[in-house]
Amino acid sequence: AAHGLTLEAESNAGVGQPRPRDATVGESRQGTDAQHAKEESATAPPMVRRRMTSSDEELSASGWYLLTRLVTRWPINILVTLAVVLFTLPFLQPATDFPVSGSISLALDRFHPTTKALQQLNHDFGFGVLTPFDIYVVPANGTALLSFEFFSETQSLVKKLSELPSTSCTDITGISIAKCQELPLNLVTFCASAGPALLANTAICTGVRYIYESFVLPPPPDGRADGVAKFIVQPQFDPNAPEGFDWYKRARTLLEHHARDSSAIAEIYISGGSMGGPGANDSIEHSLATFPATMVTTVVAMLIFVGVVFQSLLIPLRAVLTISLSITFSFGLTSLVYTRGALDWLGFWGLSREDGIMYVNPELAFVIVCGLAVDYDMFLLVRVREFWHQGYGTREAVCRAVHKTGNAINFAGAIMAIAFGGLFFSTTATLNQFACYLVAGTVYDTFVIRPFMVPALFSLTGEATWWPGVWTSSSGERLAITERIQRGRSNPQLLL
Repeated sequence: AAHGLTLEAESNAGVGQPRPRDATVGESRQGTDAQHAKEESATAPPMVRRRMTSSDEELSASGWYLLTRLVTRWPINILVTLAVVLFTLPFLQPATDFPVSGSISLALDRFHPTTKALQQLNHDFGFGVLTPFDIYVVPANGTALLSFEFFSETQSLVKKLSELPSTSCTDITGISIAKCQELPLNLVTFCASAGPALLANTAICTGVRYIYESFVLPPPPDGRADGVAKFIVQPQFDPNAPEGFDWYKRARTLLEHHARDSSAIAEIYISGGSMGGPGANDSIEHSLATFPATMVTTVVAMLIFVGVVFQSLLIPLRAVLTISLSITFSFGLTSLVYTRGALDWLGFWGLSREDGIMYVNPELAFVIVCGLAVDYDMFLLVRVREFWHQGYGTREAVCRAVHKTGNAINFAGAIMAIAFGGLFFSTTATLNQFACYLVAGTVYDTFVIRPFMVPALFSLTGEATWWPGVWTSSSGERLAITERIQRGRSNPQLLL
């Protein structure tokens, strides 16, 4: 109370000097309030007395206050806004277009001997040795598994699969074909029914019988077919890398069309291709498909919460804009570093290029960076509203709020960036990427968005920032925003 009364007693000249909150109330109390503030200030300790008066000298010496006064001045405010947007814009393309991976290599210690052995095994024999794709073909009702129609359709299917990128017929083995060699139906039928004595004296039947027993599964429980044919695809590429995801989508589409157009095949299933087990590729794809819904839900919830708390329409929209810039920079920089090798010249493993971004990282990073950005925004916004309710215009309220919170927000952001940055020294690529998302988003939001973009936008929207809320003065008077603006036209000092 003494702080507010002292400010009313000071003259209106000088940097950041407050104007009368209301002419009828302020003039009648000015003399007694000033005398009371002087008496209280004279008996207070030096530190308390300095905080109670909040002198113009303190504001004049504040780097945060002077910087914000500069940033909020026309036309510097519009130039600052355009500069930040134009600087962030090049990161939009890599932020929205980057290869996603579920490769186990991203989750392993890159320097561990087991990881080295796995990489050597995949290099020498292909990834399909450990993570093959399994394809199950169910004959149509009334079509025998060991029939000419079914064998012909499955052999045609294998030829189509071998035409996919980075695929050869030597990578595919099944009941009707093995390493590009089509198996005659008569031979398979004969060897499948041959007795032990015949198999012992016929080498070729031994191999065919092994294929039959390995790639013919029991009939479905509903009895619609006499068996299910199995084929395995052992690709040379990593099934969980971006190339593997693309192949899987192409293969699934091909299998759907082939089953639909074939009269001898009822259904075709595909699974495997992942150390995560059957269906892992579909689970990853579904997770990525639901990511936009996660973002929309987060943004809408934030809009509603901020709008209701501050009784404003423009404040939540401004928050979405500034947080979107931080997210864009964070996602774009991470994509440039880990998918395009932007920092490979440093020779540091924590910032080296990988095959793709681990699929869980974007979703986790989005909600954390969004939460941190909103948190820091609230630190500043609460103080802005506090000064605004004391009677300061929006521009002056922002300048004083940045003066009060600038160091706290920057220190908090720096501490979070240092803490997250420790993950750069992890030998696991997934954690390195996660660290880049968080550090980039925190640093950009703390040192660019908060001290430059936010004040500039506040000064551009002015008193309309608070529409359709209500202003409550220190004397308890409540005014609609439009009425307060109208008073400011007759008393320019009301809207500094």
